Amino acid sequence: MESSCGSGEGAVEPKLEFTNVEECFHKNLVKLYRFRQFFEPQTLKMQTIIEMELCGPTLTVFLNDSADKSRKIQGFKNLHLFQVQIGQGMIEGMRYLHNQNVLHRDLKPGNIFFTRPNDGDFYELPIKIGDFGLSKHLIGREVKNLPGDCDDNNKDQFDLTLERGTLAYRAPEVDCGVYGKQADIYSLGLTFWEIFQDLTPNRNEMFAKLQDTDPSHLIREHPIISNLKPLIISMTQLNPANRLKSMSDVTLISGREESTIHVTTSDEFTTILATCCQEVTIFLTAGEYLGPFLLSQERVIIQGETDENFNNLVIIRMPPELESFSDLFTLQADYCELKNLSFQRARSTYDKTGFVLSIPDGTCTLENITISGGTTGLRFGGICSTATNITVTDCAQCAIIVAGWHQTLENIVVTNTASGISFNDTVKHVKLSDVQLKGVQIGVEVWGEGHEIRNVTLENCEESISKMGMYTLSGKHCIIDNFTICPELKRNGSDFQGLLFGSRSDSIVVSNSRCGPIELDGVGHTLINVDVQEFLQITGSSHRLDNCKGKVLRTFECYYTTVEDNCNFDHEEHK
Repeated sequence: MESSCGSGEGAVEPKLEFTNVEECFHKNLVKLYRFRQFFEPQTLKMQTIIEMELCGPTLTVFLNDSADKSRKIQGFKNLHLFQVQIGQGMIEGMRYLHNQNVLHRDLKPGNIFFTRPNDGDFYELPIKIGDFGLSKHLIGREVKNLPGDCDDNNKDQFDLTLERGTLAYRAPEVDCGVYGKQADIYSLGLTFWEIFQDLTPNRNEMFAKLQDTDPSHLIREHPIISNLKPLIISMTQLNPANRLKSMSDVTLISGREESTIHVTTSDEFTTILATCCQEVTIFLTAGEYLGPFLLSQERVIIQGETDENFNNLVIIRMPPELESFSDLFTLQADYCELKNLSFQRARSTYDKTGFVLSIPDGTCTLENITISGGTTGLRFGGICSTATNITVTDCAQCAIIVAGWHQTLENIVVTNTASGISFNDTVKHVKLSDVQLKGVQIGVEVWGEGHEIRNVTLENCEESISKMGMYTLSGKHCIIDNFTICPELKRNGSDFQGLLFGSRSDSIVVSNSRCGPIELDGVGHTLINVDVQEFLQITGSSHRLDNCKGKVLRTFECYYTTVEDNCNFDHEEHK
């Protein structure tokens, strides 16, 4: 698209429009590609052409559209959520522009564009801020204070050209020639008011009333945005000293505490995750939601719809074109809950492929979650988090990586993965119970200390040959109770090991288990009521066997080890 843009009141500077933003790259800014000037012999004038991104209709067209807008918005079924995403896109675009020290100076609905739709007459996001003909770089500008209302002694006010921008949206201080980024915030506040509250055809009259009367009576509450009224009031204060200071202060907050927001599309879900308040429940109706997604707000519940048998009807999936890059869903907040959700991505052996569900830190609750595909299914970090009724299948490398402290995992099913559950080396005091491992090469890898592992079963699967049930090279002070390896399990020949304790392991108690063969090294381990099935090989020192049985007991350079009389082995070998 070629244009010599600049529709604001006042002289347009096309060269500045290009140079001010030619290095700005953001999804919410119109991209300018090339600037050209040439002499036109027929008119005897210099002609200017700016090649820019081809966009769709302006926000003004959307606001003036009297038709049913809900039928013309792409990716949304809820018009109010669509409005929220328009506002959020403007915030992100203006934050980026101000971070580049560029002042727009003509922000209004006519300079906000929708993405050009692929086909049909639709309003498609993301929105894009354009028309930079009146923009100004603030680097190196001189601060100048003027007497009277224009002098607020603000170090962020600059000596700039007077009366720039469209009058209706122009901040009062612009008429004095001393202003800064807060002038854009004023214009954005008025634009927000238009977006979230239909002001046509009395827009100018309403803008005037906003300056002359108590604005709290003019601005209506929004069904989704809970802070809309105070936000617009704080953005449109006539005195810059009373106005929000920077775009980092401009934040839309969706929902109200203890409220529920119903979401039906991927775009609506993305919008709510970016703007929701604390203590809100996001209810996902049955369907498929395309990620990736990020939740960074604390105390949020995300709940999916289920059928009468509590089967999950919500699928969160990664689009094929993004499979090799990011995590599908990342939770980076405390005290959040995820319930009744299925997460899916393609099975991949690429190391760069992210997690299916990633919880690097924080405290959270997972309940009735199904995970499939990817390189690693679940990264379960943080402190004092709980995961109940979790099913993980078809991961190329590891089903669950446990990190953090004091985690609890109950009722876990892992199928067809290379490694079932792995504790990292810094994890402490994990409680893992009621686990079924089917078709895994390595069942549980135990690192860290102070864990309780109970009721774990390693079962047969025709597609996989198991190499090891459970091992720990350096685990310490752990309890392993009722670990069972099914007799029909397909094993990796004579190399299969049920339990392997490394030389740096210390003080692990194994009880009520049928999990051989076992190789025991390290210091201070205790086996109580354990059927080692084939053989038990012991090295290290200070171990104790009580009521254990098996075919062969082997000891190699084993010191201070006690074998109680109630143990029963068919054959013993001592070296």
